[in-house]
Amino acid sequence: ERGTLTEDHVDALRALLPAGAVVSVLSPLDEAQYELRALRRAYPDSTAAMLSLGGKSMQLGREGCLASLPFAMHLGYDLLQSAGPSWPADVAAAQRAYATAAASAVSLQGLQLLDGLVAGVT
Repeated sequence: ERGTLTEDHVDALRALLPAGAVVSVLSPLDEAQYELRALRRAYPDSTAAMLSLGGKSMQLGREGCLASLPFAMHLGYDLLQSAGPSWPADVAAAQRAYATAAASAVSLQGLQLLDGLVAGVT
């Protein structure tokens, strides 16, 4: 579904859950930390960096250098869903949108290049 998660949405979900159930909305960096922790738990000897691609965001990094990008699959999907008559031009527009969003995230979060082994988690 599209749109912004509101406190009313979270309250509606809480009302559907059994007594004692807890719902928490994670910050983007908390999400990255939990995903990296899951990678380390599954592969304790690995030093691989982590890349998690979701529908609306992606998290990446390693210990001491985590980032969350506020875009992922839906950016390109939404652009291509509203595509015009020229598929190559629409794909090029989606590519430019990703490049622009990535450059902004690099600038705002001081992202570093992930070198070495990178593990995809979901």
